[in-house]
Amino acid sequence: MFWLCSNLPLSSNDRLELLSCHAVLGDMLLKILVIIEIMMRKKHMLCRRCNNKIAKKSDILAVPGANGTSGNYVNPHGAIHTTITFSSVKNVVLELELPTLEDTWFPRYAWVIAYCERCYGHLGWKFCLVGGENGNGNGSGEKEDLEFFFGVCAGAVKEEEDTEDTEDEEKEEDYSNENRF
Repeated sequence: MFWLCSNLPLSSNDRLELLSCHAVLGDMLLKILVIIEIMMRKKHMLCRRCNNKIAKKSDILAVPGANGTSGNYVNPHGAIHTTITFSSVKNVVLELELPTLEDTWFPRYAWVIAYCERCYGHLGWKFCLVGGENGNGNGSGEKEDLEFFFGVCAGAVKEEEDTEDTEDEEKEEDYSNENRF
C-alpha cells in the first residue's frame, strides 16, 4: 500500500487518509474505492504560484518505459524533480528554443521548458518524440510511443480544492488540442 500511495499523484492529506484505512488483504477493494473517491474529488491541477488551471487529472498518464505516472528524475546539476506525466496541459508557454535530446530522462524524447502562462513560473517540460520508424521507434508497426507528453513538476502544481462542477464548465475545459506543435 505504501508503494501505491507514494506513486499516485495525491496530496499529503489524501495519502494520509488512504494509509489510515485499517484493512487486511481482503479489504483491498475498499482501499481501491477510497483511492477512486479521493482522485475524483479534485479534477484539476493548478499552478501553485497563481492558481492558473494547468491540467485535468484525467490526463495523467503512464509514459511507456516509465514506472508509473510520476517519478523522480535528477538533472545534471543534481536537482531532483518529482515529475507527473500528462497527455495534455493548458495555459502554459514553451521556451522559444528547439527541443533538445541533451540530458533527456526519456530516450528518444526531446524536451523544451514549459512555464505558466500567467506568472511565468517553471512548471516542467514538453517531451516530443524524435526519430524512429513510423513514429514508434521499434519497427514493429505498433503505435507504442506517444507523439508528445508533458512532465510537470509536482512541486509546481497543486490540486484544485473540492468544487461542484457543472457540465458547462467541463465542456469548456477541453485541453486536448492545447500546446501541440
